[in-house]
Amino acid sequence: MASPLVLKENFSGDILSNIFKVSTNEQLQDYKVQVENTVYGCHKLMLCAVSEFFQCLIRSDMIESRTNFVQLKDISSSTFALILKLVYTGQDVITKDNCIDLWYASDRHPE
Repeated sequence: MASPLVLKENFSGDILSNIFKVSTNEQLQDYKVQVENTVYGCHKLMLCAVSEFFQCLIRSDMIESRTNFVQLKDISSSTFALILKLVYTGQDVITKDNCIDLWYASDRHPE
């Protein structure tokens, strides 16, 4: 009889850590998000996993889906960078100084 698969104690944490390590590899990035003057290389899987806005955008037949690029005009680059840090590392990025900006950005809905 085969023994059951045993996962490491911190398996999900290790996965998130490894995702962060490869997140900056441009060959693996499949979606670009421009916020202000900064273009962020991202991963559709990660964006869709955390955002209904990106799910609808990426799965649609809109130009942003066909070009794998979107420009966001209503949030700051620093706020989007914090969101990506949260998505890719799981680190708590919320402070009293940025909570309103993060709340606004997280409340985006598809138009």
